[in-house]
Amino acid sequence: MSALQNGALRPSNLPKLAVCPCYESNPVAGPAAERGTLLDAAFRAELLGLEERFVIANRLTADEIAAVSWSVSMVRAMSGRERVLARAKSIVAEARALKSDVAVAREGLSGTLRLGVIPTALASVHDLTRPFLDSHPGVRLRILSLNSHLIVEKLTEFEIDAGLSYASADLPADRLPGYTTMPLYEESYALVTRRHPDLPASMAWADVAGFELGLLTPDMQNRRIIDRNLKRAGVAVTPRLESNSIIGLVSHVTEHHSATILPSRTAVFYATGRDLVCIPLTGGVSGIADVALLLPPLGRRTLLLDAFIESIAQGF
Repeated sequence: MSALQNGALRPSNLPKLAVCPCYESNPVAGPAAERGTLLDAAFRAELLGLEERFVIANRLTADEIAAVSWSVSMVRAMSGRERVLARAKSIVAEARALKSDVAVAREGLSGTLRLGVIPTALASVHDLTRPFLDSHPGVRLRILSLNSHLIVEKLTEFEIDAGLSYASADLPADRLPGYTTMPLYEESYALVTRRHPDLPASMAWADVAGFELGLLTPDMQNRRIIDRNLKRAGVAVTPRLESNSIIGLVSHVTEHHSATILPSRTAVFYATGRDLVCIPLTGGVSGIADVALLLPPLGRRTLLLDAFIESIAQGF
């Protein structure tokens, strides 16, 4: 039985194209490790069509060459299936939009509007959705709390109709060609801490260094915006607490030296009814915290989404 048949050279889970090693590397130094490196190099060379594959192949056994060729064929087949799946999802989305439009034509505006909303905008999203729901009793609303990256991901996967997120993506992977934004407002920020008579009416960003801070996790664009403001103020902060939950942050503001930083509207919402105070932070970086409605290309929008956009435009 060959090495390929008995599984000795069986590839590990199929890698993303030429990024991860095709074979599980052997951690033992020496010939085994070199052999694993050769297999990885042969996989990449054959997958990318490099002339180097012929040189590498001369140093591999027949079974090793067969295993590499099999793995490359599987990756290419997987890539084809991914393209087919993406097109299938697009067709399903177009069919859903058409079905929704036909229903609207027959029965008036109805159906479910699916929105992805960054956590820091959840407290104010009702300003946009409530007038729309009041005007259209047949419409239902589904709101998902998502970070800015997941909003982009679910938009491209046709799992939401629109996203309430930041107008400017700070990560290249989150910039979508063909998608547009509808600017809504710019976030301002406040320090949320326990109420105390000695606290000022407002503070500079540099003044937060004296507090034990709880902040959102770094995967949140809001956290990255706050980090930029702190860096500009010359403040090096190591948060005592990190959480992807605003409630988790606010619930830990239990002492006068503990605090969190939130968008002002969100801060007021969570501080109301608690012995907390929201102190505006001044002198931040401008133009990096604009909140907008992230919209798919025109051909993918339903009449329901168009009506929601019109409702927002009338309110501004």
